[in-house]
Amino acid sequence: MLDIQRRSRHDDPSFDVAKKFCGRRKQRSAVLNFFREQSRLRSKASPSFHLADVSTYSKNRQWQRALFLLSETWEVKAELSVISCTAGISACEKGFQWQRALALLSEMREAELVPDAISYNAVISACGKGEEWQRALSLLWEIREAKLELDVISFNVGISACEKVEQWQHALALLSKMWVASMEPDVISYNAGISACVKGEEWRRALALLKDMAEARLSSNSISYNAGISACGKSEQWQRALALLSEMREVKLEPNSATVLESARARRVTSGSGPLRC
Repeated sequence: MLDIQRRSRHDDPSFDVAKKFCGRRKQRSAVLNFFREQSRLRSKASPSFHLADVSTYSKNRQWQRALFLLSETWEVKAELSVISCTAGISACEKGFQWQRALALLSEMREAELVPDAISYNAVISACGKGEEWQRALSLLWEIREAKLELDVISFNVGISACEKVEQWQHALALLSKMWVASMEPDVISYNAGISACVKGEEWRRALALLKDMAEARLSSNSISYNAGISACGKSEQWQRALALLSEMREVKLEPNSATVLESARARRVTSGSGPLRC
């Protein structure tokens, strides 16, 4: 096997393609492992084997393998599809590889493949995980310019991207745009918005979103309540924090450990014992 690797490094251009996708540091060993599989992969009946595996590797968070198989498809000039490339982007998103996700989107265009909303959503999510919120928002508007339909998922990944970097104003602006577009935000939309308000110490806005959820007949979950209580705790709104905790227990939801600690601190303050020291 080692001899095959040595010979292939010099003779087979697909090794360079794999190395290009997988990088030079920890991914180097992954490239070698992929290369060991080349003989097995190429012996399969058709390129469709590769494309099916791209989706499989994407689901299993194996972004290096997914990109390697896509590079193999390019090498043999097999027909790529939007679905297979989107699966590769999704694999990058799951592996926190936002640069590679963007690169693959660009290569789709070069191959005259038209990305769909699912492709864009995966790249936006990848940028969000990489804290590249401005790129995420830019891609969100690209969907509109491409005359593709923005859906709830598109907005959710955009709101989440803003939330991760404490851009609560932009997160709430996206929520507002959903209403303007006559699109109903879901629980994920609201939770991301509330979490953004927590990071911005905007407790009033966080509670307003909880109220909006109720008016929209959406059931707040543990994430909703925990975030709301955290928002109140950070702003020392102890009574409101305790009221939310009571409401949370009434609907039989369990607080997380941070909420329990926040509630204990709230009780000490409201009882006159002073704040709880950690």
